[in-house]
Amino acid sequence: MAGWWMYSVYLAPSMSLAEFGDAVDRLATDARGHTPSLIAGDFNAWAVEWGSSLTNARGRTLLEDFSTLDVTLLNTGAQPTFSRAGASSVVDLTFVSCSRASQCTWVLSDAYTESDHAAVLTALNTRRAQPTPLPPPPSPARRGYKTDTMDIQSFAEHMQRLEANGCAEQMAESAINQLQVACDNCMTAKRVHPRHRDSVYWWNHGIAAARTECIKASIGLPRQLAVKYNVEIIQMVKPTAGPASLSKNASNTTSTKGLQQITCKLRSLQ
Repeated sequence: MAGWWMYSVYLAPSMSLAEFGDAVDRLATDARGHTPSLIAGDFNAWAVEWGSSLTNARGRTLLEDFSTLDVTLLNTGAQPTFSRAGASSVVDLTFVSCSRASQCTWVLSDAYTESDHAAVLTALNTRRAQPTPLPPPPSPARRGYKTDTMDIQSFAEHMQRLEANGCAEQMAESAINQLQVACDNCMTAKRVHPRHRDSVYWWNHGIAAARTECIKASIGLPRQLAVKYNVEIIQMVKPTAGPASLSKNASNTTSTKGLQQITCKLRSLQ
């Protein structure tokens, strides 16, 4: 029923202990391969675990066999489930898979049943609770080192002391941690800038397209203004002679002067 395995049990009091033990063994063997499961019925076995005044041989057999199953007892309290001629006992038991016990309710009803057994009502929630999704793990921090500062001899000594024990995953993690320590001790760390920023919830393709168009427009804006106002654009030529630093500075100076002249001409036309 809805993915559940149901076992309805009746073990007559006339059964010998050997017959009782064989029946419980077969029940436990079958239930062990099926989950979630609910096992309920009249076991005619006594045990203090479910409210009896003592534990008999049947109760011990049932407890031993069911201890190998991943089930728990739903019975609560010590109210008898069987009454006859002034004698009463708890013999009607309900077991359920441990993983689903929180989704079940067990009630011993006082309704008239025309029987010497009380009505036991068990409600099952057949919908399995959905686990709460975990947040994504944080991105690992990137690390970098200046390899020209490596102390080779010290690094080699660290590697000679490297040890890794346990399973494959534990060995790999231990080796990585020890290698990290060796790098920290033998090289100067350098500042590493991430290439990509973490995404934000409000970013979408429309904003990305608008940003691209904005960048394109801003790049071509000086030339468009010059054409509109009939202003001649000054070519910015990077010097080819001299040291690299001088060439870079000269190029920046030329670019700045060119933009200033364009700005001045545009202002004069306004």
